[in-house]
Amino acid sequence: MTATGQYELCGRILDVSKNLGCSLVITLGGLKREEEIKKPKLYFAATDKETVGELLEAGAEIIKGQIFGVAGLLVGIGRLRGFRGFCLLAETLGLYPDTTATREVLKVVCKRLNLKIDLDSLDDTVEVTRSLLEDFGLLEPSSGERGKEEAQFRWFV
Repeated sequence: MTATGQYELCGRILDVSKNLGCSLVITLGGLKREEEIKKPKLYFAATDKETVGELLEAGAEIIKGQIFGVAGLLVGIGRLRGFRGFCLLAETLGLYPDTTATREVLKVVCKRLNLKIDLDSLDDTVEVTRSLLEDFGLLEPSSGERGKEEAQFRWFV
C-alpha cells in the first residue's frame, strides 16, 4: 500500500468506528528484534495521560521512535478525530505467529478492557494459523516439517 492509501484506509476505518459509537482505538503489533526473547518487553504510544498511566502500570514502556503503518496511523489520526487510544507492541523475532508475544499483548488488553479470555487455547490456534500461512506460501514450513515433506516426495521425479 502507498502512504496515501494507508491514510485513506485509516480514515475510513475511523469513519465506520465513529458511526458505530466507538471512542477507543487499540492497535497491536510486534517490535522486531534480532535475538530470541524469553519474555518480550511491551512498548506503547498513547493519546492521553490517563492511558499512559494505565499502560505504565501494566509494565509497558513508552516507545522511543516511530510506529510505522496502520498501527501508528489509526491511533494518531484517531486522536485528531476525538478518539482515545493506544498502540501496544511486543518484542518479537518477527517469525509468525509468535505465541509468547501475542500472549503478553493480550494479557494487557484483556486487563484494560475487563475481558475474560482463556489464553490456554492460544497455542492450538497458533498452530492452525501457522498451517494456514504455510498452505498459502506465506510462511516456510519448520525444518522438521520440511524434512517430512521432502521424504514423502523423494520418489517423485
